[in-house]
Amino acid sequence: REEWESILLNAIFTEPDDQTPWWYHRFIVSWAKPSGDLDEETVDEYEALLFEMADSLRDLLELEKENGMMGNAENKDESKGAKCKWAHIGLHLVLSTLLESKTMDKEEAVDLTEEAEGCLTALIKIDPNRKERYQNMVR
Repeated sequence: REEWESILLNAIFTEPDDQTPWWYHRFIVSWAKPSGDLDEETVDEYEALLFEMADSLRDLLELEKENGMMGNAENKDESKGAKCKWAHIGLHLVLSTLLESKTMDKEEAVDLTEEAEGCLTALIKIDPNRKERYQNMVR
């Protein structure tokens, strides 16, 4: 787990606007998802992985935000790295997957829901060509 997690994060942090590691990220999130009646330890490990991924993606978004302040990120379109569209999509995926957990308490679920909706709000601004898609995902 640690090896592929390291490889994935290195690829994402090296070139956050490259789609390839994000497709792999999507695969890992869905592939590693426990199915059926698995022991609690396996489910807990998967959720821990998702929380770690969420923290890493938050770090990336913060780093990209800081880098964007140095230039004029408002004038960039999504194909030219405007505010790291793929990190918002990836974080939304991780948060949405966590929200499917049956072990999450209500307060934590509310916080994750708000953050996931915040990702979609940011995506509407970053990627207006897909605005309707993101608006439908909020519902």
